Amino acid sequence: MNGKNEKYDDIVMKKRWSFNEDVSNCFENMIERSIPGYGRMRAIVYAFGRRFVKKNTCLVDLGCSNGMALSPFIKEFGQECCYIGIESSPSMAEKFRERYQEEIASDIVTLFQEDIVSFYPDVRASLVLSVLTLQFVDVHKRDGIIKRAYESLIEGGALILAEKTSPCNSGLEPLFEDVYFDFKRGNGYTDEQIFSKKSSLEKFLIPLTMKENTNLMMKAGFNIVECIWTDIAFSAWIAVKE
Repeated sequence: MNGKNEKYDDIVMKKRWSFNEDVSNCFENMIERSIPGYGRMRAIVYAFGRRFVKKNTCLVDLGCSNGMALSPFIKEFGQECCYIGIESSPSMAEKFRERYQEEIASDIVTLFQEDIVSFYPDVRASLVLSVLTLQFVDVHKRDGIIKRAYESLIEGGALILAEKTSPCNSGLEPLFEDVYFDFKRGNGYTDEQIFSKKSSLEKFLIPLTMKENTNLMMKAGFNIVECIWTDIAFSAWIAVKE
């Protein structure tokens, strides 16, 4: 294994998960090895999202981590739009600032180091991204976040939500978990590492079913909601504001 993989192996053995400096330093390697179809998911988010971007509007990334999700949009649309990232983790926010140092200096990109539960920017957005973010938020506070995203969107704008999910039939949960763990074993992780990671995320990452996620978006006001990607225990949706 290379150095980054070894660093991640150390992280997954910790008792409690945290988006700290260690995680931030190997974040991209970590999620590529932990999320099935991750590269395809990123491509799908961009392929669908770019079709909703409107000139002189904002693109908002909720829980932006180091800014990966915004990157292809900035490359394509440049100064035609403004780009807003919201990230509560200090170490992740620092990685974001490093990535977009020039764009921040020129006021194209803005970072708010805030908690999306209590903060939402006053913007006119054509696209809002929430990629693997709400799963770490208290279940009872997710509807408020999606509602604020809906309210910030212009007519015809869209939210793209990507989340870890639970099967609608709880009886199939052990099967889905076993298949997912096989995926991680295929990426070189031992059972000890896999179950240590599971333990560290317990009560910190709470997945909903696909139906529950869809209902959250419908409740917020979106009446066009479609799944655009799924792979084992992860899914993504597009929700359009008519």
